[in-house]
Amino acid sequence: MQDKMRDAFHILEHKLLPELFFEGKAGFIDYATDKDPNGIFEVFRQIVETKALENPFSAGQFRRKMIELTDGRTADPYKEFALIVTYPEPEVASLCFKSFFLFDATCTTQGYYTLERVERNGKPYLYAWEKDLTRKFFGTISFDEEKQLRRIVEIYLQNREEENI
Repeated sequence: MQDKMRDAFHILEHKLLPELFFEGKAGFIDYATDKDPNGIFEVFRQIVETKALENPFSAGQFRRKMIELTDGRTADPYKEFALIVTYPEPEVASLCFKSFFLFDATCTTQGYYTLERVERNGKPYLYAWEKDLTRKFFGTISFDEEKQLRRIVEIYLQNREEENI
């Protein structure tokens, strides 16, 4: 992977997405989920264009999935969601397999998490991001998306609880 393409992914996954999510709140979620073909791919495409690179990726390689974390009986203002974005297979360490955006219906509570490739092709590293773009390492995590989501929800709920103390 060219250095400039690696930089484009790094900017997307480690700078723009957490900034846009934490600052844009529900507006970012609407853009990321409603935009056709895919708002996150469009952001990446713009980064690639500014670096004067040819984009070898398509919108279909940036998959997204929205999951309601609360049950169907939860009142609207109390619902919690996860937007999971899967990227093209990362070729180098520190680039992401996936980003998880967790948030409540009003985007008052937010969490941004990344699963990053490690040098030795082991299990991905899990990081939780803060609004100031610092991140905390939570060790390795399974490739199984259900296990990933369970672990990330645990961290999200713990952080939310600590913020409310």
